[in-house]
Amino acid sequence: MTIVETKGVPWNDGTLFGKEKYEQLDPFWLISALNYALNLMSPSDIVEFPNNVAYSGQLSPKPNHVGSDPVIGIVGDWGTGLYTDKNGVNSSISPSERVMNDIKKNHKLDYLLHLGDVYYAGTEYRPFSFEEWLNFKVLWPDQGKDRNFTLNSNHEMYGDASGYFKVALESDGPFGHQNGMSYFSVNYGKWLLIGLDSGYYSDSANGTKFYMDGAIGTDLFNQQIKWLESFKEHDGPIMIMSHHNPCDFTGDVLDNTLWKQVTDAIGTPAVWYYGHVHNGVVYTQLKDGAAIPYIPTKARCCGHGAIPFGNAWETQSNIDYYAHTPDTVMGAPRVLNGYATITLHADGSYDESFYESGNAVAVYTRHWAVNELQTN
Repeated sequence: MTIVETKGVPWNDGTLFGKEKYEQLDPFWLISALNYALNLMSPSDIVEFPNNVAYSGQLSPKPNHVGSDPVIGIVGDWGTGLYTDKNGVNSSISPSERVMNDIKKNHKLDYLLHLGDVYYAGTEYRPFSFEEWLNFKVLWPDQGKDRNFTLNSNHEMYGDASGYFKVALESDGPFGHQNGMSYFSVNYGKWLLIGLDSGYYSDSANGTKFYMDGAIGTDLFNQQIKWLESFKEHDGPIMIMSHHNPCDFTGDVLDNTLWKQVTDAIGTPAVWYYGHVHNGVVYTQLKDGAAIPYIPTKARCCGHGAIPFGNAWETQSNIDYYAHTPDTVMGAPRVLNGYATITLHADGSYDESFYESGNAVAVYTRHWAVNELQTN
């Protein structure tokens, strides 16, 4: 307990049990619980799921990037706002600021996508603060018209989803082109990239579980599922973006509602990027229990944008990379936060890279050829 109260202790997936801000025993996580309780007591206060036309667009490089393929930055669980970490002893700049400064300094992005989570409860105004504005929207580096995307999450659902739908997606903001919708699709060449809302129907599909398990609908409320089914005949690779994870930390999809709903709707996607788990992980392959052969989807956890985490100690036999570089600024057992970039190529191939805070050189990078990816 002395170590927990001073340095913190990492759990199997890197979750850091400590008492500093945003560590697992931070007492202010009670704000999330309080807002969740308000949702249970008054579910009618939760913003109604919108029924607008979902955004559909064609990706393109920015005008000054003509001649290149579009580059997309991906950052997850980034909405911590600016705060002095470790009581100001080791750093005067918050992890979220360190990560975003790297993104802006080191990359010529065409698009920037947030995989969701604004803390503590992504509130519009109830209670305590305007978190969606202060901790996320006002800090977001706008990439220009139609070049920013953000997804719904469990933490933004705690605040009755009003911060996400009414603040983040307001029409005159950087995410206004999403048309008030929490899911979208974009194309580039043979590629189809789909962003999903895995938070809104989380409890409805999985039971009262604090919105911790992802879902995109239910038997009664299947608007998003029906929309997703319209892409079933897409001729080319599909990349899914969601907040929630389609697999557990070992890469097993067994009994995962989100995985089942998506694959029932469109088949097996080529690539899946997600946040929710505060770590950066590149899986070698997914699995379905003990079933053979393995699943060809390239799964990537990119939920390490700002929350403090440590070196995960669960078996790492099924991964090509995981975030575990010691954070010398913050001290042990903290490891560096980070983000990812992808470059889509019109022929259906793509490049991906993972970066860690303070490093301009990728710690993991790979080109995936067309014949290495699952296609419909």
